[in-house]
Amino acid sequence: MEIGERDIVEEDIKKVLSENLPWNRLRNKTIAVSGSRGFIASWIVKLLESIQEEYNITIWHINKPEYDINRSLFSIGVPKRVDYIFHAASYASPLKFKENPVDVILPNTIGTHNLLKLADAKEAEFVYFSTSGVYGWHDFDDYPLSEKQFGRLDCSEVKNCYLESKRLGEQLCVSHSYQYDIEIKILRLGICYGPGLSLDDGRVMNTFIKKILDKKELPVYNEHVYRSFMYITDVLSAIFTILFHGENSPYNVSADKEISILQLAQLFSSMYPNSKLSYLKRTDRLSVDFNRTWMNTGKLKNLGWEQRVSLEDGIERTVESY
Repeated sequence: MEIGERDIVEEDIKKVLSENLPWNRLRNKTIAVSGSRGFIASWIVKLLESIQEEYNITIWHINKPEYDINRSLFSIGVPKRVDYIFHAASYASPLKFKENPVDVILPNTIGTHNLLKLADAKEAEFVYFSTSGVYGWHDFDDYPLSEKQFGRLDCSEVKNCYLESKRLGEQLCVSHSYQYDIEIKILRLGICYGPGLSLDDGRVMNTFIKKILDKKELPVYNEHVYRSFMYITDVLSAIFTILFHGENSPYNVSADKEISILQLAQLFSSMYPNSKLSYLKRTDRLSVDFNRTWMNTGKLKNLGWEQRVSLEDGIERTVESY
């Protein structure tokens, strides 16, 4: 995946590196990134590359076809030393849930297990990228959710392949940490966006940006669904804040505010006056439509993290990058 327009990307990387974080702790480290071509992981790689020479960082990209995390990684060229493993390889697109649910499950489970075995062998710190969806279904008034508020998920429905496998991935992290004394960090990510976003994967922010660029109507399927959207620089600063200062436990990574899909469409329409709204009825039974997904980030903020980028500014920077 190509990250978007160079000037915006470089500015954003500099903003993250200006955060008061101990970047020198990455000196002389080997850092493995699974799924490094994906959206968030590619930004992690870009950030690391920008300080690679200064801190003598080695980056190990774990991607297909060179490396298949669903198979043992010990039979292929593994670096002698690995200090950190970012496990971001995953299929998060709702379109994939419909087409290949088994392929969605495997990297979150078998892949996680194999990478945790590697972390144990190399005495590496393990960072697992999970999702707000692991909390399942809740009553509307339960939000924002803390790290301990789990709700309902129906494991007999194919559409929950991603969420159920992410839950098992978290349990694998916790169990490996308990049994083998591996240091783990679990990031429960909300919706993230920014330059380099894939615009064809069916998620609402991606779709709206694509429609703006294509000068087409904004499709509103459910105006009463609420979501929170976090710009990539805030995501990166949260990831490294947790890496450097976090405990061996899960952390919510989410924007401070939520917005309904209708309000989001209206915001796009106000920012780009030529766009219009189109109210549609969703017929896809494999979509996972929680009414809300907002998370409480008090635990993350206690580490010193703050959200910096407003939704309006983040949308503007993202659209400008294409």
